[in-house]
Amino acid sequence: MNIFFGVTVETIPIEFLILAITLMGVCVFQRYAMRLALFGLISLVVFKGWSEVWVVAKLQWVGFVNLFLILTGFPLLTGYFQRSRLSQWASAALPPGRLGGFSLLLIIFVWSSVIDNVAAALIGGTMALVMFNGRVCTGYLVAIVAAANAGGVGSVLGDTTSTMLWLSGVSAWDVMRAYVGAIPALLVISIPMVLRQHRFSPFLKKAAFTEGVDTVYLVLVLGTLTLTVVAGGLSSYFSYAGLADGPWVGGILWLCLFAAHFIRPADWKPLAQSLKGAIFLLSLVFSSWLMPVSFLPAPSMSSTFFLGLLSSLIDNIPLTALCIKQTGYDWAWLAYAVGFGGSLMWFGSSAGVALVGMFPHIGSFQRWGRETGWVLLAYVAGWGGMASLVGWGLKISALP
Repeated sequence: MNIFFGVTVETIPIEFLILAITLMGVCVFQRYAMRLALFGLISLVVFKGWSEVWVVAKLQWVGFVNLFLILTGFPLLTGYFQRSRLSQWASAALPPGRLGGFSLLLIIFVWSSVIDNVAAALIGGTMALVMFNGRVCTGYLVAIVAAANAGGVGSVLGDTTSTMLWLSGVSAWDVMRAYVGAIPALLVISIPMVLRQHRFSPFLKKAAFTEGVDTVYLVLVLGTLTLTVVAGGLSSYFSYAGLADGPWVGGILWLCLFAAHFIRPADWKPLAQSLKGAIFLLSLVFSSWLMPVSFLPAPSMSSTFFLGLLSSLIDNIPLTALCIKQTGYDWAWLAYAVGFGGSLMWFGSSAGVALVGMFPHIGSFQRWGRETGWVLLAYVAGWGGMASLVGWGLKISALP
């Protein structure tokens, strides 16, 4: 039975079946996601044997540690951003009516490229509750997730999948080309959802924000992000020059967080939850590293398009890990496909999962599925933009 680009049921390796069962379990039993991911990883370790697992671990330990430090560090950095009160100032500064609703999605898009798409989605959801008096329609919430994912696809700090590409050796400038698809996708999903939200509950102008922005918190955030990006560039230089390689990106991020704590104390409460999330995601990523990729369809424009659709069903992070292991993709196309494609269902991206935690009523196939057609149209529109202006295979860099 041919199920995907010549792949048949009979040729699917046992490792992929274990991973597929794990991912399906995570989708159905969200409450036990971390336990299921760990159980799936343990099952793969037992099946593959410790010697093969150890070889993979030795090859990937730098990326693994970097990813762990970033996943646990960024929630703390988000706390600094929230305490800067920049989001409250922006909410009060927005114009009333439809333009205000559209401006919020643009702000989420921009913030996602800097402070991570999960944080941008959560901050955007909080701002939407204030702006629309607690009445936010499902379509607009879907647009918030789509805007956060779109903003993250071209930034190595904006989405875990883009960060994984960067940590694996892809140039940040190469990934940035994904914005060619993200911008038209944002416009296509935003306009109808803003109009729907305006009919449901319009944005009326609020009183002026008088507290002011805490510039110290804001400078700490911008300084930490700048040094993290510089660390990424130096890490790539060290790697290519044959010098000592190590988790410099995550290490510098945490060094900055510790230093910032002495200037403005951090709120360490989110760390416990971020640790659980990091263990869950890294279990899936490591499981993906144990997959054989020889039978997968060859990287191409068409296969990457369907990978984007698939990312909405099995989570885009392990899918990205598989593609990195396979190599041969145009990484900007892949970043757009798995980044924005995950918006098709709420469990297809971390931003969607996070926003459903804030608005549990949208976490159903029926509610979210009503908006999937608009997200799919936006995905195709962005794909058309990529095809027209970027072209497959025009890479600035490639993985070694």
